[in-house]
Amino acid sequence: MWTAYVFGLLALMSLPAILEQIGIGKGIFPGWMDSASLVALIAWLSSNFLQLVLLPIIMVGQDLISQSHQKSHEHHTKHASKLDQLLKDVEELKALQQKEIEWIGVLLRSEIARREREGGAQPKRRLS
Repeated sequence: MWTAYVFGLLALMSLPAILEQIGIGKGIFPGWMDSASLVALIAWLSSNFLQLVLLPIIMVGQDLISQSHQKSHEHHTKHASKLDQLLKDVEELKALQQKEIEWIGVLLRSEIARREREGGAQPKRRLS
């Protein structure tokens, strides 16, 4: 943001010379501010220096930011796929546990039925 302020100040430095040329502001500004050489210097700075030097710097900065975002995206994608696989594994374990619980229920019911047939003690509570 500070560069915007610098460029704005640079542009405003040539304003007195332009105003002087069109007849506005005569005698308001110091002599060095309304000279044609200042306008030429600012025109050179804005057309040559700023465009030829700062534009490539800005482009390199944008490229670095783009690469950083790409790496971040790849990192998040990798972790999201790992989390997805973990969720699938948890679902598989849940299904296996449910089958084991059902098998234990079958074994308990068969053991209760066997004891009832043998005339053993009646269970207080029956599993259904």
